[in-house]
Amino acid sequence: MTLRILIVGLGVAWLAALAGVVWMMMLAGMRPHHALSAFLYMDMVLQACAVLSVASAAFGIFNGLAGARRRAVFGVAGAFGWGVLGAGLGVASARNGLFCTNDPIAFAVYAPRYADALIVLLVGLTGAILGLALLGRRSPRQG
Repeated sequence: MTLRILIVGLGVAWLAALAGVVWMMMLAGMRPHHALSAFLYMDMVLQACAVLSVASAAFGIFNGLAGARRRAVFGVAGAFGWGVLGAGLGVASARNGLFCTNDPIAFAVYAPRYADALIVLLVGLTGAILGLALLGRRSPRQG
């Protein structure tokens, strides 16, 4: 039951992050096919958080398939953690850009930075949802 609640909660957060990415990209004048280029050309720290999130999710999924439930949970938690950390760093970077400017600037100027942060959050949430879904499908081994 707790696993289902976690999956539903992460699913709602994933949908909210997706809506945020679409909104930020529309405000920045970007189209959906620009999402991959935004992911490839984002800040190096955000890319590292996204890569570590994918690696943690893969670690959790492979361990879940092997039956090591505790290591699978650590992998899923790592995927979620790296995604949230990357999103937090992306938002801090966008806010820092705002604090360093004196003139009032349009929201479309710094919207791509918020979109980058939400893309990293989407990567982390996707890994966590996939890992939790795998853990929910497999029963614990007896014996």
